[in-house]
Amino acid sequence: MEQHHGEVIAENNPLVGATFSLKFRQGFTHFKSQELLDNKMEMLAVEHFVLPDNLHPEDINESKKVSNSKTKPHLLIVEDTADIRTYLKESLQTEYDISEAVDGAEALEKAREISPDLILSDVAMPRMDGIELCRRLKSDIITSHIPVVLLTARTSLVYKIDGLETGADDYITKPFSMRLLRIRIKNLIQIREKLKEKFGKTFDLTPSAVTANSLDEEFLQRILDIVEQHLDENEFTIDDLAHKMAMSRMQLYRKIKGLTNETPNTLIRTIRLKRAAQLLETQRYNISEVAYKVGFSDLKYFRERFKEQFGVIPSEYQR
Repeated sequence: MEQHHGEVIAENNPLVGATFSLKFRQGFTHFKSQELLDNKMEMLAVEHFVLPDNLHPEDINESKKVSNSKTKPHLLIVEDTADIRTYLKESLQTEYDISEAVDGAEALEKAREISPDLILSDVAMPRMDGIELCRRLKSDIITSHIPVVLLTARTSLVYKIDGLETGADDYITKPFSMRLLRIRIKNLIQIREKLKEKFGKTFDLTPSAVTANSLDEEFLQRILDIVEQHLDENEFTIDDLAHKMAMSRMQLYRKIKGLTNETPNTLIRTIRLKRAAQLLETQRYNISEVAYKVGFSDLKYFRERFKEQFGVIPSEYQR
């Protein structure tokens, strides 16, 4: 109302409730020139609670230049208002694969099923609001790694604090800039990719040498503990690991892939090979004994994978 130089009046009737009256001025003479929008795209943006940043149609569609052959990140949009949900989808679908949910309850089920790269959620929704959705996502080992952006018209600081305290990665209030939203989504996904590199390359996957200080690190610690317990069992499979983690095979795959960018098979093999390196350093076992102790029944395969991991064959590493 303030942006339109209008007036809002609230009148309360204890018997029937409150009446809110909005008064707008006619014409355009009360607006400054910089307050007026001059193209259809910007008018559409404002209808959907989006502030324009001097947007033009080519800005909206610039991502169409990206090759369709490239795998796009998966975005889950959670919004109970159909036209806003559609607008967000149409604005972002050239850059992301989009799934939709109408409330937090549906979103929670879909997040566990598809493990999206990011969740963009409204706060005020029926059945389950965005704050509760975020709390459940961040406290569930299957979904705790997924970035969450909360989107709401509520401007009170208490709501923002609630959102951030439940683990939200970002909090954007309406009206918002679509360009800003795109940048924040892109940045969060890039940060997640860098975290994958951290866990997959620099994170200490040496057995019995991981200090867990987050839900995701606790998850990796559990993986390490279970694999260590079955280290010498060549027949120990991904299905066995998933069963012990109380997850489905697909949930386990998506979680490990989401954290480390590696497959469960690769992660298990890495743990086995690092244990093999520890055993070789003790000088107490020959190459064959070490291979069998860490679950490799094929000595040639063990040598190949060991060299791939450490750059030298086991005998050279031992020396």
